[in-house]
Amino acid sequence: MANASSSIPLRRPLIIVVALVLAAVLGTVLYLRITAHATTKAIKLSGLYWVYYREDLLRLQPLDPAIVGQTLSGPGTYALEHNNSGPPLPSGVIPVALYFSYADQQAALKKKLIPPGATALADDPEDWPATPLNEQQNPLPYLKNFALASKAAGYATVLIPGRDLMSVPGAVCSQQSKETISQAYVRCGLPGAAADADLYVIQSAALETDIPAMTQLVQQAAAAARAANPNVKVIATISTAPNGSPVGAGTVNQAARAVLPYVQGFEVNTTSATDSRFIAFLHDLAGS
Repeated sequence: MANASSSIPLRRPLIIVVALVLAAVLGTVLYLRITAHATTKAIKLSGLYWVYYREDLLRLQPLDPAIVGQTLSGPGTYALEHNNSGPPLPSGVIPVALYFSYADQQAALKKKLIPPGATALADDPEDWPATPLNEQQNPLPYLKNFALASKAAGYATVLIPGRDLMSVPGAVCSQQSKETISQAYVRCGLPGAAADADLYVIQSAALETDIPAMTQLVQQAAAAARAANPNVKVIATISTAPNGSPVGAGTVNQAARAVLPYVQGFEVNTTSATDSRFIAFLHDLAGS
């Protein structure tokens, strides 16, 4: 009798352990089901805004006219271009003249060199030679001037400032120690340039392989952009080769879905070598 009664306390911990293991297994199964649904739920491509580079769009469309066509029938599809030479854009696509500085835009306006047919102008200042150093070091006034000049000339405005402006030597506001470049980008107020823009693009593609970091950037930057301008369309960049390293369609799909709650569409970066992956991504996103 003594042995039987003493075994009861020993069984209780075992029951608790079994229950905890079962709960963990069920939780994992539920998480996997939710995750699988989150990455396979069909997204209506025609319900999003899409921004392409002209050459990419013209290269992609013949590969799969049906799936690419879905991105051309939505609320707005834009093609960034330095000129409009070559084959015409698909019907309904909005041509956007692309510049890398306010200075370039001013020269084009003064010399009447805006590509014929363009209805919007885009400014993409970054830490590179194409953007004058003074605009790199203090981008906000130049972004504002770019937008105001576009409006005065009858054009819509697309702003695409790079996060790398936060690492320019001598910048008015730059990345500090113990701060990521994304945190500096938000703290220094770059998304606030959306106050004068029609479309504001968050350059997020470099973080595609770090979903939490990408999501945090897009969530915070989108909130700041809309606080500055509730009517702005906020776009996130996605790429089949972020930082020059090709990734699979599944990686792009997961990244796009992670940030989609905070944006209204995507700017596309792809290469001829990874175009098939972008087409596969579109099918993944559409659930087709």
